[in-house]
Amino acid sequence: MSRKKRLQPPDVIILIADQFDEMEVVTCHSALSNHQLSVVLVSIKPGLVQSIHGITVHPDSYLSQELSLASEKRQLIVLAGGETCAAQTLSDPRSHQLIQDILQQNGFVAVMSRADYLVRETGMFMLEREKGMMRQGEVETAVFVQQLIDRMNTN
Repeated sequence: MSRKKRLQPPDVIILIADQFDEMEVVTCHSALSNHQLSVVLVSIKPGLVQSIHGITVHPDSYLSQELSLASEKRQLIVLAGGETCAAQTLSDPRSHQLIQDILQQNGFVAVMSRADYLVRETGMFMLEREKGMMRQGEVETAVFVQQLIDRMNTN
């Protein structure tokens, strides 16, 4: 989606895998980028990634390249929706490490609605980390993304 060379870690990392929900991802990427936040799409594996509806994207990078992207600045990591996508992302230990690194720097984790159930099932997030969690739940995607923008613009 964005092909700019990055000299600094991004503000937002959107984690995707095959069968991601492209409507959520495109809405999120577009709105966050329009608010001058640097956004990257990161896959769990190198190469092309196909959405639920067959749209193929070439992510900006993949996880093994991105472990160094957690920085001292506050960042947001978005777990894309789509059950298969969420299952693949959450089963990869590198995802867990990147998420932990971002939370340790007072960053945030946003869980799109179609990934929430699997996040809860993994037990990935303990109660003490809830302050860094944002769940879409039943809120419309555009409203949730605005909440993410507001959260990133505070402090």
